[in-house]
Amino acid sequence: MKKLAFVYPGQGTQYPGMGKAFYEENSIFKERVDQANELLSFNLLSIMFGSERVHETRYAQVALYVMQCALTDVLKEEGIHPSGTAGLSIGEYAAQYAAGVFDFETGLSIVIKRGELMQASAEKNDTGMLAMLGTLEQAKEIEQAIDNVYIANHNMEKQVVLAGDNEALKKAESYGKEISVKRFIPLKTAAAFHTPYMDEAKKAFAPFLETVSFGKPSISLYLNTTGKRFESGLRKTMIDQIISPVYFHSMIKAMIEDGYTHFVEIGPGKTLSTFIRKTDKTVEVITDIEAEPLENFLKTLRSE
Repeated sequence: MKKLAFVYPGQGTQYPGMGKAFYEENSIFKERVDQANELLSFNLLSIMFGSERVHETRYAQVALYVMQCALTDVLKEEGIHPSGTAGLSIGEYAAQYAAGVFDFETGLSIVIKRGELMQASAEKNDTGMLAMLGTLEQAKEIEQAIDNVYIANHNMEKQVVLAGDNEALKKAESYGKEISVKRFIPLKTAAAFHTPYMDEAKKAFAPFLETVSFGKPSISLYLNTTGKRFESGLRKTMIDQIISPVYFHSMIKAMIEDGYTHFVEIGPGKTLSTFIRKTDKTVEVITDIEAEPLENFLKTLRSE
């Protein structure tokens, strides 16, 4: 029996021009993006559709959230509704929107604040992120051996992201080669997200989040901080997520164990689809929503 999940990628997948074709061709998508643009203190359209500034944390997080929510609205209007949802890092906020935790404007206000605080923390340290093609056990060994390096993401069985001080990351790469880590890939991110380097952002985010009202998910929501389906304590999870590792691999395994057979990646690119296919080749993954006309994407989705 088919069981559908929406999944949302995180920061690093954004690019100038993302969503432009949808904006020009789909009224529902355009309406949502225009709504966000009116609420923001900067011109989202110019940043999303033609500026390298889309890679700056304060803009990237907002742009991804807006695009992902707008695409979610488009799919739901077409009668495509998920039974469950998950996102990676900032993608978790679009997943919460899809699950009915908050309305679009409330989520936008949260994402704006989160992006601003994480940008401010990023500017205070010379940090970065480094993907490694190796096991979680190897990553833990590196974390224990090298100061100021932390596990930030566990994306696949044999792909982990390390984050920390850039000089320390160089040492981590050298150490990793000594213990047979296959390859290291620097990521296009501005800082050591999901590590103690974001502690200042976390501390400032907590009192802000106390002022925001939201509810419980209406469908199954899987969380970064636990790698499991949400049960309780969503506000604490949102706060902790800023400095906690993202257990994406565990989330996908939990979703497959819960019977999910079809995954739709909603957002730019197909990063999560790669992670999911590497985790389980038997599930169906529908991806690259911008690569072809929406009608073709919907036809593929309905035929699965």
